[in-house]
Amino acid sequence: MRKNLLKFISISLLLLIPIFYGNAAEGTSKLEEILTKIKDTLKTLGYIVCTIFMIIGGYQMITATGDPKQFEKGRNTLLYATIGFIVILLADNIVDWIKSIIR
Repeated sequence: MRKNLLKFISISLLLLIPIFYGNAAEGTSKLEEILTKIKDTLKTLGYIVCTIFMIIGGYQMITATGDPKQFEKGRNTLLYATIGFIVILLADNIVDWIKSIIR
């Protein structure tokens, strides 16, 4: 079962490779533009990773079959993936808030 899950995740990640090539730098020389593209790529990767871990957590909960430790492990995976998703979602607002305090 674990091998099938690993194969599924590997194939899913291989299908996402074109996304990263689409965000390649287009010959810009401004540091801010390059950093913005890197940030956007990392956010996209973060969303993908969080989604994968949400699926894994749900899968662990479904396949727990009455084992409380396995169910708790899946619940924690789902919880931490959701927290990570929210942090990524709010990251730009947090940076803007810190910039406004510094100025």
